[in-house]
Amino acid sequence: MSEKDVEVKQIATNVVDSLAAIEESFRLAKLELLKKENELFKPLYAKREKLTSAVPHFWSTVLSVEDELLDFIKEAEADLLKSCTSFRVQKLDDDPRNFTISMSFSRNAYLENTSCNFIKNFKFDGGRLTSRAVALDWRDGKNLVQRAAEQDRLSFFSLFSFVGMAAEVDEMDIDEDDPQLILEDMAMLLVDEVYPHALSYFTDALLPPQTPAESPHIGAIDTSGAETPSMALESMTTSFLDAQERVSASKSMEDGVPIGAGKSHKLSSASQAIEPYARDVSTALPDFLAQHRRESIESFNELKMVSENEAQFLLFLASYGHVKRVLEIGCFTGYSAMIFAHAGAEEVVTMEIDPELASFAKLGIHRAGLSEAVKVVVGDAHKTILDKQSVQGKFDLIFIDAEKSGYLDYIKVILERDLLSRERGIIVADNTLRRGCVATLEMPVRHHTAESHAEKMKNDEFESGVHDIRRFNDFVKNSDVLESVLMPAWDGCTLLRYKKIN
Repeated sequence: MSEKDVEVKQIATNVVDSLAAIEESFRLAKLELLKKENELFKPLYAKREKLTSAVPHFWSTVLSVEDELLDFIKEAEADLLKSCTSFRVQKLDDDPRNFTISMSFSRNAYLENTSCNFIKNFKFDGGRLTSRAVALDWRDGKNLVQRAAEQDRLSFFSLFSFVGMAAEVDEMDIDEDDPQLILEDMAMLLVDEVYPHALSYFTDALLPPQTPAESPHIGAIDTSGAETPSMALESMTTSFLDAQERVSASKSMEDGVPIGAGKSHKLSSASQAIEPYARDVSTALPDFLAQHRRESIESFNELKMVSENEAQFLLFLASYGHVKRVLEIGCFTGYSAMIFAHAGAEEVVTMEIDPELASFAKLGIHRAGLSEAVKVVVGDAHKTILDKQSVQGKFDLIFIDAEKSGYLDYIKVILERDLLSRERGIIVADNTLRRGCVATLEMPVRHHTAESHAEKMKNDEFESGVHDIRRFNDFVKNSDVLESVLMPAWDGCTLLRYKKIN
């Protein structure tokens, strides 16, 4: 090699080394920018989390909006995500390219623990994302990852089984349909797009699609792609307050404040104060009932039990009537069954289809010292009420507070089997106005395009239940043997008894 060639080679080597040094400087500069960004964003994400923790189904809404996640979130996944109370991405301080994804869930039908928290660590290794599999504690027969695999697809929760691809695998040899590559892309989508822009996803889900008339006119400045955090937060807050107004209206209907169904209706401070005032001036419930109610609220997502003021009414009614035998259709956590036993009932037969709810009810009943009086029958009430061993004799009080589609069948069986005492028996049917919708058949306003599958099913069930209760009310009204009064209190409460023969 000539002296000139050596000199050229040395220059080339020096240039390559210099370029490599510059490339390393770029890498370090980018890393420092990521660290600074992480430092600035951390307190903002914390503030956002504090705000959104009060928004029902915030993360299930966010995750269901991203189109690229739709293939991974089917009906069952959407149902489980409804119980997601927290979704968090945390980038590591020393190297923000590495991160954790954590999710928390309240009690649900899929995961074993009452309160579940799963943390998944991700690390860049040789230019590829790697991790260790995290085992989710699935209930028997409820493993959504396994169920998805049997359907030859990936579940959203397959992400927790992601381990990554070996760094030495050549890019040319990677199959684009490789599950590990798909899960890596999902992880990066969550980290780079979904989590940082969660507010935008949420507001997109809440706001109805624009019609041409609502779209910006020609020549107008289009800012739709430049939503600032403050704009997103303002939009989210407005939507949330509207949602809270609907929730407050629903709660007030449950507690005895009539409202116009399906219409925007601001409740006055006086209206909102009625139920608490009525509760406070009525005879207080015993401490063990208040404690059981709190524990029920803490343990279960849906509150399917009577309000405190209605509990006071049931206690008064059962006590005043010297009720000795009670049949309850719909136990939930045993709250109302405990009310009847405390009122002096010597035998309360209560039915619950969910074994876990039944176990929770039995524990509360035992702690209250009411086990001898209350019998919890586990099973479908439609079958239990026909079982002459489980349900026999006549009852002084029958309380119906179960699925609304069954009310008409229940009342027919009660009459056919002659389960109600003819002398002084009374039937109490709860939720016979359904937020006032039964009276008008006007349903609450729905944003169908923003509904998740689970929300659609729940809303469809509510609307169907309105018609079911309307048929029940009509049957009672036209009965030759029953007389009744429907009280426009709480969510509607109907009292029935046999007609007196003159």
